[in-house]
Amino acid sequence: MRRLALIRNAEEIDFQMDSDHCMLPMGNGEYTMFYNHGEGYGKPVFLEDEEEKKKAMKHLLAHYLPGEDEAFADISWKETCVFKLDVIKLHCKVSK
Repeated sequence: MRRLALIRNAEEIDFQMDSDHCMLPMGNGEYTMFYNHGEGYGKPVFLEDEEEKKKAMKHLLAHYLPGEDEAFADISWKETCVFKLDVIKLHCKVSK
């Protein structure tokens, strides 16, 4: 709950994401790392409307659990906290 209070009271929050990590040998005992990286900051916006919360959760579910359309059927939406991040600045790097 402390983190949620900090996010709720913040005007802007930082974020960082990494994906597609792959370590490859270069020879002679040396290695390199390939990856995708994104970081930035934005304004947290808390969703209060039940339909907005459902839409956001369905979007996440489709990404992480494709085909599991009804996984959130029994959620109490009034007690569920969902927020989105309106990104103000984004910096990305691809290392390949």
